[in-house]
Amino acid sequence: QNKTVGFVNFMANNNGFTLADLFSYCEKHNEANGEENADGSNYNFSINCGTEGKTTRKYVMELRRKHLYMALSMVFFAQGVPLLLAGDEALNSQQGNNNAYCQDNKTGWVNWKRNTGMEALQEFVQKLAAFRKAHPVIRKAEPMHLNDYQHKGCPDLSYHSDNAWAAGLPEEKGAFGVMYCGDYAVNDAGEPDDMVYIGYNFHTGVNELALPKLAGKKKWYVVMDTAEQEHAFLPEEKPAENQHRITVRPQSVVLLLGK
Repeated sequence: QNKTVGFVNFMANNNGFTLADLFSYCEKHNEANGEENADGSNYNFSINCGTEGKTTRKYVMELRRKHLYMALSMVFFAQGVPLLLAGDEALNSQQGNNNAYCQDNKTGWVNWKRNTGMEALQEFVQKLAAFRKAHPVIRKAEPMHLNDYQHKGCPDLSYHSDNAWAAGLPEEKGAFGVMYCGDYAVNDAGEPDDMVYIGYNFHTGVNELALPKLAGKKKWYVVMDTAEQEHAFLPEEKPAENQHRITVRPQSVVLLLGK
């Protein structure tokens, strides 16, 4: 990473599954390519959430939504340039084809028609992009040092678990918190950015993560919770009920601002 080149973060690109297919298929389905399904990668790191391909099962659809929202959150909240494959914000699917280079038809085309969950997902992506733009601390050009090299009171980037300042949760817990120190960036108004805390829970059970104590009279405010089915971004940010710990529901992401 450097100011000239930087790096790009993505979950899906044109060589592989679309983002929707990444959580809808365990296996590639390239039979229509005419190569007896031998083309395309066999290593897709995908999951079908219980049903291969299209389904109307509400549990499976909700689990796929959770995975989609977690994946997009990771891309947009990570330092570096976020890359979004065209159509991923519209739940575009190639029906499990991970090598659709020869499909000049509905399989290879982007489907922009409205479908279940599309509008909510588009709104979510728009708000992710807006949040990223509003908070320069998560898109700094310089590499993070993971220490307080400018004596701001906390590291520029830190990791947390059920104890603040310690990323020590057992692997089976599948959860951790990331905090960007806003004092290491200046917003458009010329003021220090807010503290940004992202709690990730990849586990099937509830996890609690510790929130670092903020300086002075600052408080933690919940901005986003992907466990909410209707609106992941809250209509209005609200003070965290517990200023020391945050509950992160199964397979979801919680976003807080400290200010």
